[in-house]
Amino acid sequence: MKQGIEWAGAVTSLRPVGTTVAGTYLLDHKVGEGGQAELWAARDLRGGDRVAVKLFKEISPRAARLARREISILGDLLPSPYVVAVRDHGTEGDLLFLVMEWIEGRPLSSGSLHRPRLQQVQRWCEQLCLGLAHCHRGGVFHRDIKPANVMITETDDAKLVDFGIARTRQSSLTAPGVPAGSPAYMAPERWLERGGDHRTDLYSLGCLMYELLTGEPPFGPWLGHANTEQLRNDHLYRPPVSPAAGFSGIPEAVDRLVMDLLAKEPGHRPQSADEVIVRLREIVHPAAGATVIDAEGRPATSPAPDVPHVDPGSLGELRAADAAVRDARRRYGEDHLLTLEARADLAGRIARSGDLDGGLRAYDELIVDYQRVCGPYDPNTQQLIETRMTWMLGKVPPPK
Repeated sequence: MKQGIEWAGAVTSLRPVGTTVAGTYLLDHKVGEGGQAELWAARDLRGGDRVAVKLFKEISPRAARLARREISILGDLLPSPYVVAVRDHGTEGDLLFLVMEWIEGRPLSSGSLHRPRLQQVQRWCEQLCLGLAHCHRGGVFHRDIKPANVMITETDDAKLVDFGIARTRQSSLTAPGVPAGSPAYMAPERWLERGGDHRTDLYSLGCLMYELLTGEPPFGPWLGHANTEQLRNDHLYRPPVSPAAGFSGIPEAVDRLVMDLLAKEPGHRPQSADEVIVRLREIVHPAAGATVIDAEGRPATSPAPDVPHVDPGSLGELRAADAAVRDARRRYGEDHLLTLEARADLAGRIARSGDLDGGLRAYDELIVDYQRVCGPYDPNTQQLIETRMTWMLGKVPPPK
């Protein structure tokens, strides 16, 4: 076990302020600490960039395995604008460390973010789903989605952090019989020690979305829980009170989505983060004749200024294109060229519908996958980059 060092009064740390890690990262101040690691604000001496350095406490062989697996998972994930980026990792003596981008912002658990506007909830949850879809395609399940593990950047974007108990399709990071996680956000299958999959993350997302809409998670102290066992029983057996039952102004489609995410059986939930994205976009861009909801959740006569106009006639095409993507994934797998082509068609239709930002985000995700599957210089990859650039410059590519 490492010897702690006095830091900032009575708090002990693995390293003192002002020392370096790997001779490169100058530790400025500690910003957080958990049972397995410390998180530091640091400076990269090579270029002066601010970075976040996670120092792992090797308090047991299992803790060391968890640390190495987190480093491996984040190190292997391709970049995504909605997942914290890794800059470096390694060992110094017996100290394991992970260097990540520094995120200017605040965690979603901040009190200042209590019950944000409806359209803000939609935006953040869509971005989290984009991050989750990226992780799930890489075979990674986060397993600890909660407000404290979501950072809101200075540009008001949501980004996933802390993969401390994540797992891959091949193996679990937690010991058998120990359902690690945050009880207020844990899916029923996690309480039953079944490990879980991508739909487990979607349940936790439902808990988070519920809290953003109502100010409280679906099950928690506000229901009079005295211990974790009561919380476990509620997640396993108790139907949650719908958000709309306690708060006026929550649209039916939003209420239904949250309740679907909170289904006890994984098979009854939305089956992918991409499916949730489609439903979130339909909430903001309803079909012709549907009620438009303003930023405060009230019926409005026209869309809010920050919501792009989407041609109502394109919604049928968007649904069909999304269905084609899901069908291709089932038939051919995530990395098949036909699946990638279906996703490219969907990205173009999203942009053409009037949601240019959504289309560009879809292209960004797709370009990363094309580069991984086909290579950065493959003609298909280059064509996709050119198409994305055409949209960004305000030109409309001809439909295929």
